[in-house]
Amino acid sequence: MRVAFLSLLTIIAAQNTTQVDFCTASGQALMDGTQNRGGSCSNTIQGNTTQVDFCAASGQVLMDGTQNRGGSCSNTIQGSLPDITKMVSTIILSPSNGDRIEEGTPFVISVKTVNLQLGFFDNPQTEYYLSPQTLNSNGIIEGHQHVVVQALTDGTVPPSAQDFKFFKGLNGESADGVLSVNVTEGIAGVGSHRICTITGSRGHQPVLMPVAQRGSQDDCIRIEIVKKKNGKGGKGFNNVAEDVTEGELERVRHGRRREGRRRFRDRRHRD
Repeated sequence: MRVAFLSLLTIIAAQNTTQVDFCTASGQALMDGTQNRGGSCSNTIQGNTTQVDFCAASGQVLMDGTQNRGGSCSNTIQGSLPDITKMVSTIILSPSNGDRIEEGTPFVISVKTVNLQLGFFDNPQTEYYLSPQTLNSNGIIEGHQHVVVQALTDGTVPPSAQDFKFFKGLNGESADGVLSVNVTEGIAGVGSHRICTITGSRGHQPVLMPVAQRGSQDDCIRIEIVKKKNGKGGKGFNNVAEDVTEGELERVRHGRRREGRRRFRDRRHRD
């Protein structure tokens, strides 16, 4: 996890160097309001207003590296954007979409991200949103991943962003782009849930892409949390999930009885 070593560009920005100096040091073309498919550097806050003037006019407190729950104004420039061949994309490898997982049962969330050099993670308590987006020497965004699990009360109602069952920053390095986390306590409460990724730059802001029309840099899946197996039932039916109806069980029992009678007839004919 590259927390201790900020890139030269980030150090320049952190020392209150002007926006133009950061972009000059990046070696990229200066963003001019067009969607540059070859990548560019954004030093724009709003028009030609300086960073400090913009935040002063906003009436909000200036962001100081802490996570201000009441809101704040960030004067950190957006930073360097990759070219279109190096845009970030993510897929959730496990669980699979539609999986049914018993409540309170541990499971693993694995994700794979391309075009993101993982392991760049500023201290979220003191450096939140203070670093602009940076690229490595190959033009790949430097950043990290997150996963979050939320309950869905209705398929048409967006869940509150303040409510989640599980959240984890995936801050480690990975040569193949795959990172995993063990949800050791499982998820409490039955029902539909979604698992999503949140791809971030080193300073925790969402990754910035060079064009508007593109695929998503994040992924989401739906899973169903079901009641734990109750250990009840006759032979062969121990550990049946409680959400299986009695009618479904009876159909299985009937099928097994028919199979037993068929096998008995087969043995009798052979004898």
